[in-house]
Order: sequence, then C-alpha cells, then structure tokens
Amino acid sequence: MTKASIEVFKKAGLAHLIRHHTGHGLGLEGHEPPWLDIGNQEKLKAGMVVSCEPGIYEAGFAGFRPTRCW
Repeated sequence: MTKASIEVFKKAGLAHLIRHHTGHGLGLEGHEPPWLDIGNQEKLKAGMVVSCEPGIYEAGFAGFRPTRCW
C-alpha cells in the first residue's frame, strides 16, 4: 500500500507534498504502531486495526486524502 500510494503521487508530480505515514495502527492511543511506511517490516496480523490515509498536504492551503483505500 505504501509503495503504491507513493507511486501515484510521484506520477502526478505531487511526491513533494507527502508529509506523513501512509497509515498507522489504531488503538487506545489513536496513532500507534504499526506504522505503514516503507522500511517497516512488521507483518499485519489478524485483529489489527489500521488506518489507510495516504495524503498530500500543501502548507497554508489544505490537505487531501482519498475517500477509499482498497
């Protein structure tokens, strides 16, 4: 998912607007491991809940995230 979303942003010329993780674990803290990033080797396991939020952000303007991640 991380590599695929980064490729989409690169092809659109928007990679410079990526500011955070493609996604992350959800639990008591809200933002917690596993971090869905290139280089993270942690495997997702049954029962884990993660966000899917690849996004681009233009400082002083707005942020954009997809409405669906499949």
